[in-house]
Amino acid sequence: MTQPTLDLGDIAKLAVALGITNADGNPNGKWFQKPFDYLKEIFSNDEQRSALLNLINQLLNVGSECSQADAPPGDEWFEILRAQAEGIALNLVIEADQGDKVHIGLGVVAESDDPASTTKLHLPLFQVPKAGSVEHAEELFLLGKENGQIVFSTNIDIAP
Repeated sequence: MTQPTLDLGDIAKLAVALGITNADGNPNGKWFQKPFDYLKEIFSNDEQRSALLNLINQLLNVGSECSQADAPPGDEWFEILRAQAEGIALNLVIEADQGDKVHIGLGVVAESDDPASTTKLHLPLFQVPKAGSVEHAEELFLLGKENGQIVFSTNIDIAP
């Protein structure tokens, strides 16, 4: 007998992010027995994390393209707040390319027009082990630790 898929429409990404269904829409029968086991994996489980980040992008109706251009491979910057007049944006930063861990932090992007410039500040805050990894995060907090390096960059375009 085949397991039925659920057509949850607009909340499908939320259901995957929470672990209630998988990406194919198949219900997770174990979720109701131990919901917290799946909720705590929102960032560590690749499928759940991807669904959450897609949902954030959809809900905020903003792309991360302005921040993604200079982001290292494996990093995703999601704009969560923007002060348009000041040209400043606050971003959720997910670094999934950290071996058996996922780093979660905040990023600030400040842009100006005259002269054209972009300044970025990245503060890695937390790390969580990826689902299924045998390695556990030694420390939850990254800021001030060896793997929690603060990154600051600025680019100024000056016309000749």
